[in-house]
Amino acid sequence: VAEANLRAELARAQKQAEEQQAAEAQMRAEVARAQQATSSTGKPAPGAQQPAKQKQYLQHKHTAITPGRPPKPGKSKVVVTVSEAKNLPITEKFGVCDPYVIMAIGSSFHKTTFLHKTTSPQWNQTFEFGVQPSVMQGMLLTLTVEDYSAALRDEPIGQLSIPLLQLMVRKEWSGWFDLRTMKASKPAEGASAVFLKMQFVPGDDVEQK
Repeated sequence: VAEANLRAELARAQKQAEEQQAAEAQMRAEVARAQQATSSTGKPAPGAQQPAKQKQYLQHKHTAITPGRPPKPGKSKVVVTVSEAKNLPITEKFGVCDPYVIMAIGSSFHKTTFLHKTTSPQWNQTFEFGVQPSVMQGMLLTLTVEDYSAALRDEPIGQLSIPLLQLMVRKEWSGWFDLRTMKASKPAEGASAVFLKMQFVPGDDVEQK
């Protein structure tokens, strides 16, 4: 079930990236037509838009992921700090790794920044997810470490899932969590893992016993 949920969430992110790619392809076509009209006449064609600055758009999931809304004041939330990762495998044949993290609870997403050329990144970024305690016990925190690529599509490095029921019981939970790593061009030297600090903060929507 956990893997099925994660695949569905990654498919959603991939769909967003494909939609963005189509929009940017249309934009580049308009730029090309404007440039062609200018080169043939020396002036922009009527209705043609000539950009002040040409820009190469990067196609990757990092751009496609839209951060979730912040929790409502006084309501329950899950706070997650993505501290660092270790022993990440290399997914590209060029031998570099530019990792970042995508996290999701249900349909709410968050992402870290991407760091250049490291298999032991340190993000130290904190995110908040609004949750409904009545359904939280059946949900998962899913996490994917991705390898950012400016020229190609981002590649997943590893994944993990954490049952929120355990976090509800513990209230606070921190430590190294092992990643299920993907196919790599250069395997990691040790077990790949992410260090997380998690906290369930009950709100006024928690039923009193």
